[in-house]
Amino acid sequence: MLSRCRPETAIAWSRRGLGAATVAPLEGWTVVMPTGPARARYPYDDAVASLAGRPVGLWMRPAIGVFQLGRQAVLTVHPDAWRAVQRWAIWTPRDGLVAPIGLAAARPADLVAAAGLLEESGRAPTTGQAGHAGQEGPRAGHDAASTGGPLAATGSTGLAADAPARLRAVLRDGDNDATGVLAGVLDILELPGAQLLTGEVSVEDLPGARLVEPAGRHARAFDRLVSDEARHRIEMEA
Repeated sequence: MLSRCRPETAIAWSRRGLGAATVAPLEGWTVVMPTGPARARYPYDDAVASLAGRPVGLWMRPAIGVFQLGRQAVLTVHPDAWRAVQRWAIWTPRDGLVAPIGLAAARPADLVAAAGLLEESGRAPTTGQAGHAGQEGPRAGHDAASTGGPLAATGSTGLAADAPARLRAVLRDGDNDATGVLAGVLDILELPGAQLLTGEVSVEDLPGARLVEPAGRHARAFDRLVSDEARHRIEMEA
């Protein structure tokens, strides 16, 4: 997951999670990646799926989740708005983009907005909380990445207006694979982290990376909540 918050904010959020995670600054963004399994009971013990389904707070928005679940590519969008609904884009082999049943669908424009491309094309960067210490604006890290850092985003500086159409083309192509789709999305959105997806770079090796181990009580509380909701549904259906 990529968030425009400061690493300290993501660390505090990760401490309330279901399993260990590594948090690191990454070219103006903050990356959160699971480290080991989630501590919740099945079926919530899948660390990647659990992270994909977890909402983020206002101080971590906007955020974009980039996940590979089996052969599927899953993108989540957390817009920078009060009470904004988490949105999903799901890609599967052969079918390409499929409807996220029971979930709010993410439009290409949602991804573009969360990535900051609209801001980049519409006005000059300003200093804000999203930048990492010593950087200006949410896209400052991308400007630094253009110098050729190890995790530099590979996207061109094309007009943001072209990005939604390019995203649709990538997501509708069912002949790709999940890693290729996610790398293509990162490229179009000019976001870093493609080498983390492919395993060329480990998140633990990023400068400033922090391992966060949440207390077990958070997973136990989650399990109790799931059990209570299941009992409530049974009682309502009886």
